[in-house]
Amino acid sequence: MSTQNAIPYMLLFFSGCLLLFAACGDSDLETDDVMPPGFEMVLIPAGEFIMGSRNRPDEGLAGTPVDDMADEYEKPQHVVYLDDYLIAKYEVTNTQYAQFLNAVQRVTNDEGHLLVDLDLAHLEMANEGEYRPKPNYADHPVRGVSWYGAFDYIEWSSEATGEPYRLPTEAEWEKAARGVDARLFPWGNDFHAEIDGTTQHTNTAEAGIDDTTSVGSFPTGASIYGIMDVSGNVDEWCQDWFSCDYSLEPKENPKGPDTGVDRILRGGSWRNVDMAARCATRSHTLPHRMFPNVGFRVAKTP
Repeated sequence: MSTQNAIPYMLLFFSGCLLLFAACGDSDLETDDVMPPGFEMVLIPAGEFIMGSRNRPDEGLAGTPVDDMADEYEKPQHVVYLDDYLIAKYEVTNTQYAQFLNAVQRVTNDEGHLLVDLDLAHLEMANEGEYRPKPNYADHPVRGVSWYGAFDYIEWSSEATGEPYRLPTEAEWEKAARGVDARLFPWGNDFHAEIDGTTQHTNTAEAGIDDTTSVGSFPTGASIYGIMDVSGNVDEWCQDWFSCDYSLEPKENPKGPDTGVDRILRGGSWRNVDMAARCATRSHTLPHRMFPNVGFRVAKTP
């Protein structure tokens, strides 16, 4: 048994429907008695993991897979320690995001940044002025969301539930996806490995779906901790600003640079091929930008 398979993990469910919180008097993130649904959170235990990639046997850390798809932004491979944390098992869905929009009744933040592009998202406004998922998309991950749209959703959810939700850091995202053995994909080192009778473990371009799928549709693609869709479906915003050399950051609980231009995206999507769906692939873009293949999930410090 690998070290990774010996790591215990715990599923914790937080229901946001137990209590109703009134909005703070001067807050612009009104709850308006519309509560976010509960997030099924997974506890990732404290400890070290291997972050990054190597594409030659003479570099990186001995005993880790050599990845010929690795690029320079994933180097050098290095060991990072993280305290324990919680991360959502599933990406935030259209149903969850529609509840947020119905509570705050706006699609821009105070700085004028658009939170979500409804033309890119599988969301629509009904005749009565209510946001709702388009038919058959209720449990698909929300897409077309800017980093600001992810941030405001999480801030609203935190105010509504009393739980300190946040976006995951880049390091937290990578550990949740790959565990501690530096595997290339959440399920192992072979993209097309046969597991439970299937060789397609994620919604990437290879699947030929050409759209998002319901969260959790590829159970064989779960990470060792049981996190679903960390590879494929939608790229996911992280908290961090992008840095070309992330090995210069602290080796304990790194949170990225203090300032920057682009924010980090992780995971690949239905529009991307296997290279983008690797656990170590790093993408980045301006925080105000929105794409039909970008969403997010929540995290939390215990």
